[in-house]
Amino acid sequence: NHAGTTPMGYRKDAVYAASHMIYEIISLAKQQGDPLVATVGKVEVGPNIVNVVPEKAVFTVDVRHTDKNAIVQFTKLFTRKIKEISIEHEVETSIDMWLDADPVPMDFKIVEIIEKQCKENNLNYKLMYSGAGHDAQIFAQTVPTAMLFVPSRKGISHNPAEYTEPADLAEGVKALIGTLYELAYKE
Repeated sequence: NHAGTTPMGYRKDAVYAASHMIYEIISLAKQQGDPLVATVGKVEVGPNIVNVVPEKAVFTVDVRHTDKNAIVQFTKLFTRKIKEISIEHEVETSIDMWLDADPVPMDFKIVEIIEKQCKENNLNYKLMYSGAGHDAQIFAQTVPTAMLFVPSRKGISHNPAEYTEPADLAEGVKALIGTLYELAYKE
């Protein structure tokens, strides 16, 4: 329908409904707290014309947590919320799960060695959960695996603006060398 001729009360605006859904998903994730994260990283609108009421909105939801059951429960929670909002806004919805990857724990022993290396070398460090899969997610199914991160300026990663200070890189390499040495010669 044309945006200029369709009164607000007669619209079934897919973007308006989707924006409510997205708001609720993110709000629910914030209520759950760490280590759960939920991201709506892609939104597509149809027909994507400036003067036409949107009839279709498609968006992705990426949910991560260290516990598979927490992911399942959160997915059920936001799915119910999406259904409620679709009824309220009189829009049709469908939900497709196209990826269902289990969280993969890192090897506790290797994590302890990394932490020990940081302490022994007086390096600043922070133990943290990572919802990032990386190759470690695949390796961990076969061999003991852990991840070592170095800080990026303003926390930016996977972006051309990503930058890590050389001193932080050097500290990361120092922790990695110490960890590899201990795994190779002391274990």
